[in-house]
Parts: sequence; C-alpha cells; structure tokens
Amino acid sequence: MTQEEILWMGTGIILVILEFILPGLVAVFLGSAAILVGLMIHFDIIHGVIQSFGAWFGLSIFLILTIRQIAARFLLSDSTYKYTEEDEAAIGQIVNITETIHSNNSNGRIRFQGTDWPARAVKGTIKKGDHAIIKYRDNISWVVEPHVITKSKKTK
Repeated sequence: MTQEEILWMGTGIILVILEFILPGLVAVFLGSAAILVGLMIHFDIIHGVIQSFGAWFGLSIFLILTIRQIAARFLLSDSTYKYTEEDEAAIGQIVNITETIHSNNSNGRIRFQGTDWPARAVKGTIKKGDHAIIKYRDNISWVVEPHVITKSKKTK
C-alpha cells in the first residue's frame, strides 16, 4: 500500500468513527467516500491529487444525497415537540386579522405583538379586520380560529 492509499483510507475510517460522536449521517458518508477513493487508488482507477479529490467530492455528494435518504428511513431518531415559553404565552391571545385567511388553508396574516405573522385557520374563512384566537404555532405560521366578540347588554 502506498502512503496516499493509507492516508485516504485512514481518513475515511476516522470519519466513519466520528459519526458516533457527531451523529447526523454525514461523516459516515464522507468517510465511506474517502475509503472508496483509497480503494480506487489501490486498483489504479484514479491517479493524482486532483482526481482523488474530485472522486471524493463526487462520491460524497452522491452518497449524501442518495444513500443518506434511504438510511434515514430505517434509523429511528428521537424527536420531541415542545412549546417554548413564548408559544405558551401566545396560545389563547386574541389577534387582529390583517390579511384574509381563506378556508382552503392558504396563509393569511395576523397582527401579533406589533408584527404581522403568517397564519392559517383551523377551519373556515376569517376576514381581514376580524379577530381570531391563537391555538398553536406550526413552524412560523400561527394557527388561529375565529373569535366572536359578543356584545353584552347593559341592564339597569
């Protein structure tokens, strides 16, 4: 084995091992590509530094964009969803509709905390100028439902 083969394969093995420390299914494919480059050098498929780096770059992109997607489907990951304190404080707040939210779930806009935010309706259409109640956040959009303001009768 030449020094160049050992360098590529050794780097590849280190990157594969680093996947256990830096999970994300990236380092393992960068390392696999480096090992494959070392094997291609060993079997005289590629020669020189430029071809080596070109092959490593191409293989890395290919492995990350194709094999990573397949592998991610089979590997279980821990994911949790938790409201932030800001989200919890916003839930139940009454907001003004600044752009009509249509029943087809298209994004409208609400005015909340001095800023316009994208919003979706739980159901129905909420017209511009009406009020709504914040139910929860979905990514950057607030999900709202219509708020009907009832007029109380004054009794004497």
